[in-house]
Amino acid sequence: MKGNSALTYRTYKWNEQVYRNRTYTYPETKKLFNLSHMAPKTIKVRYEYSDTFKNKIKGELYVRVIFSHHCYTKTMQNTDEKTVLVTEYENGVIKEQRIFDETRYKYTFMLLDVITNISYKICRESRLKGKVIRLEEKDRSNPQKGIYIIMKLKAKDESLFLYVETAHYRNN
Repeated sequence: MKGNSALTYRTYKWNEQVYRNRTYTYPETKKLFNLSHMAPKTIKVRYEYSDTFKNKIKGELYVRVIFSHHCYTKTMQNTDEKTVLVTEYENGVIKEQRIFDETRYKYTFMLLDVITNISYKICRESRLKGKVIRLEEKDRSNPQKGIYIIMKLKAKDESLFLYVETAHYRNN
C-alpha cells in the first residue's frame, strides 16, 4: 500500500421485498422486470493490431462480462419516493441507495448487443484510471450527448474480465 491509504471494503445489500431470482417487482403495480439477461456472460472478442514491424496480428480472446446493477438503477435523491432496490456500503457505512430506473433497464437489452459486438466499436480512455468509455446513440447536433457506457477490463489468473460499470444517458 502507498502512504497511509487503507483498503476500501465495498458491499451491497439487495432489498429482498422487491428483488428475487434476478427479477425486480415494482411495488406499486407488481409489474415484473426480468434481469436475467444481466447475469455474467462469456463472449468472444476479436482483435487486430500492427506490431512494431508493421506485421498484422489477429486473434480472439474470451472475456467474462460482468454487469453492475448501476446499468439499471440510479442514485436515490431526497425527492424520490421510490423503494430502494440496493444499498451500497463502504467500510460498513451506507454510501448510497439506488432505485430501479426503467429507462436504464430498457437500454440494457441494447447494451448486451453493444458489449457482444465490442470488437467493432471505438472506445475512449477515461480520465479515471483503467476505465474505458463507449458513447452510443450520439446526438448529431451535440456529439457529447448520448448513452455513456463505462467499463473496466481486468486480468486475473490468465482470464479477462470486463466490468460494465454503468450505462446511462448524458446530455453534457
